[in-house]
Amino acid sequence: MKTDNISKILNIDFDIAEKLKMVNNKATPVTHLTQYINSAKNEDIENVSLEELGNTTVIIPHNGGPYDPENNRCGLFGGNQSSLKLNIERFINDEQVHQIISKYYEDFDSEDLELLFYRMSSVGCGYVAAINTIFQEYLSHSEQDFYDRFGFALYNNLGVAKGVGPIKIYNYEYLFLDFFLYYAKNERGFNTIEEVYGNAKEEMEANNNKVEDGALSNGYFSRTGMNGTVTPTVGEVLKRYLAEKGIEFELSVGELELEPGGEAWQKKKEELEEKGVEIEDDTKLYEKDLNKDIVKEILRQGKQIVISADNFTMYYPEDYDGNGKLDDIRADDVGSHAMSVVGTAPDGKLVVSTWGEEVLVDHLEIRNFVIYDYGTFNLFPKIFNSK
Repeated sequence: MKTDNISKILNIDFDIAEKLKMVNNKATPVTHLTQYINSAKNEDIENVSLEELGNTTVIIPHNGGPYDPENNRCGLFGGNQSSLKLNIERFINDEQVHQIISKYYEDFDSEDLELLFYRMSSVGCGYVAAINTIFQEYLSHSEQDFYDRFGFALYNNLGVAKGVGPIKIYNYEYLFLDFFLYYAKNERGFNTIEEVYGNAKEEMEANNNKVEDGALSNGYFSRTGMNGTVTPTVGEVLKRYLAEKGIEFELSVGELELEPGGEAWQKKKEELEEKGVEIEDDTKLYEKDLNKDIVKEILRQGKQIVISADNFTMYYPEDYDGNGKLDDIRADDVGSHAMSVVGTAPDGKLVVSTWGEEVLVDHLEIRNFVIYDYGTFNLFPKIFNSK
């Protein structure tokens, strides 16, 4: 955080959140589903019907991983940094939430949690993008392994909805909270929960003054407490966080080392040889442009990607205006934001997870990217020590 420019970048997530809550005068349906799920968590819903959900158009979550396309537009396509804030009534009294916070900060009350959840919602994009990669990695590891290492279940197991099948929701909120507070305590050195949420109460009151179209009132609000984070930094902290749980991974910033002899390596070799550069068969080659082909290569290798961008455009993942193109704008002039890359669209845009939904981003507009390569899972992880 060495310059005023970086400070400005790290403090803009709240504005993004407000922009994306209402798009084309259409509110996202996340609240309906998550509120039902949270109220039903500790109830027997063995014979629940779709009608009893209170919203017959809601999409029942599928179990095909964090980026299952069937979970898009219901707040379950990756983590949502606002979920704790949107469902404050549920989480403020949640025993697991209290247990996680107590690991880092023992003295807190309900007002602290409300302000903490607000702060997490306003600055949490980079942290959520990081923990998304953990859930994606656990497609190839057991639920018991996750519990042993992190101290809570991989899923909220909510029973069986009549005619639908199992309802299993990733515990995004718990992992987001745990990693966020780990970062606050170990990277930022905050010793009290008040230091973490800073002047969130004053900021919340200021941001409640909105114009009719839902935009925030003009005027810069100086923020204290936790900020967002630059993408490489959050990756380094995640590496330390996971190492304490017996999980190793490597971090590559801004470039991919191509596999010698592979398709991407061969293409890069030809590009360089056209410029007169002599390339041997064992020459290490790197690609710094996160284009469609490189994204496919990274994901093919089983690695994961987190990106950040400034003042960019988000697009819908579907043809909204009937022109047959993926160019319908969801939000333009978005401030600084971090996202998880999950694939590519036919027109070359990046498919990303943000706010629990799928959007498209032009790779030419991104600021930087980080590649996570998960490796060894040690057999004897440090066991969660609850208070």
